[in-house]
Amino acid sequence: MRFEGFAGNEAAKRHLAADIDAGRFPHALVLEGPQGSGRRTLARLLAKAAVCQGAGDKPCGVCPGCVKAAAGGHPDIIEVGGDGSARSFHIDAVRAVREDAYVLPNEAPRRAILLIGAHNMTEQAQNALLKIIEEPPAQVVFIMTCNNRARILQTILSRAAVIPISVCTPQECAKALETLADASVTAEQREKAAHLSQGNIGKALELLRDEKKLQLAC
Repeated sequence: MRFEGFAGNEAAKRHLAADIDAGRFPHALVLEGPQGSGRRTLARLLAKAAVCQGAGDKPCGVCPGCVKAAAGGHPDIIEVGGDGSARSFHIDAVRAVREDAYVLPNEAPRRAILLIGAHNMTEQAQNALLKIIEEPPAQVVFIMTCNNRARILQTILSRAAVIPISVCTPQECAKALETLADASVTAEQREKAAHLSQGNIGKALELLRDEKKLQLAC
């Protein structure tokens, strides 16, 4: 398993790589971490690995599946979620997911369904999801992101692999910003943003996008 673009979190990487490299892709994953920690980045990377058809470590980055996934147009990757506010992830979205889950993959070995911000699911939506998590189709993997597992039904958690995601160290963050930040950003600005965000890449990028915020935070 290759984790290009996802910094830090070596323990989580080892855990995921052990299963995926051995061909044991978990049927359900919950990536738990604070906003800006890279949980969505990791979710998309795992979805890319799920549809990769290249040889060796996944995602290979060059097979047709990886190319389509990188462009956001792979037919076997479905991403759904609410608007980011509490209780905004409704049952109708989950019902549509359940229908999609039973559709055979178009071209990949499996379908990857990303449930972004699963902590914002209503109780009805979570109960609807549980019905398919309990007996998932063999050709589907569910990848959920959340900021706190306590907001997810225990019955769902018991049927998924829960992977804690943490923010990077400021040093890891500054290194990641070399490729994630705009080319015009200086090394000093990257290091300053990494320090002020305490290693939170999402917050660091937000600071770098708004020079005034970076100056005010100093």
